[in-house]
Amino acid sequence: MKEEKYNEILRERAIQRLQNPYRSVLFTPELTTLPVIGIESIRSIKQESRLMLFGGGERFILISQAEKMTVPAANSLLKLLEEPPADTTLLLTTSFQNQMLSTLLSRCQRLRLDMLSEKDIEEALIRRWEVQAERARILARMSGGSMQRALELSDGDFEWRRDTAFQLLETLIEKNPIAQIEGFETLQKNMDKTEIREVLQILLLLLRDLQNLRLEKAGQLLNVDRRRQLEAFQTKHPALDLDLASRRALRAIDFIQKNVYLPLVLFSLDQQHPN
Repeated sequence: MKEEKYNEILRERAIQRLQNPYRSVLFTPELTTLPVIGIESIRSIKQESRLMLFGGGERFILISQAEKMTVPAANSLLKLLEEPPADTTLLLTTSFQNQMLSTLLSRCQRLRLDMLSEKDIEEALIRRWEVQAERARILARMSGGSMQRALELSDGDFEWRRDTAFQLLETLIEKNPIAQIEGFETLQKNMDKTEIREVLQILLLLLRDLQNLRLEKAGQLLNVDRRRQLEAFQTKHPALDLDLASRRALRAIDFIQKNVYLPLVLFSLDQQHPN
């Protein structure tokens, strides 16, 4: 892809983020192998930080999803973090602190932000995004306190992705290796990495609900509208190792973040293979 087209797409995503900071910025498949925050972006930030501010004031530089910096980009930022201009404050945000360089973390003051309440998210979905009340209630419960996550789940394809997550769960415990491989191949053909990551995140919620059913904590279900389906699955597969399945789903999500070859990501989910 030409650099001009790449920069054009980045500008479009930046505008989307400014218009709605709660929306996650997704990239088309042709960009998934390119760095989201490369060294040129950090060089631009460093150049901007050297410019004088007219009329006083303060400059705030926000690097969202900082874990997506490449290693050269992160290393390039170190000096600015050590000695920022007197009028400049840098803010780095991340939900994956373990994916950031320790040299970066050691130069930052860490602030942990509290999750939003289900009530706040539900009300925001209804008032600002005009989501129907019952659907807003379910999305708020499944959001984990994240407005961004609630909006991702509110996407029109959510029900299809949740159905796919149930199908993936069945595939993972399929004792027929050929059927399992065919299931993974179908998933790979019909979805890109971003969509598969979404399915895996929903899968984690389903596994959590299955664990709550097993512990007789049905009142804590997130997918409350799918209770019967969850109960039927639990009855059919009472011996499923839910902890192992959850760990492997988390690992697969991490692999996708690191741009691991997709068939290897799906292979890593197989319950019949060792950790």
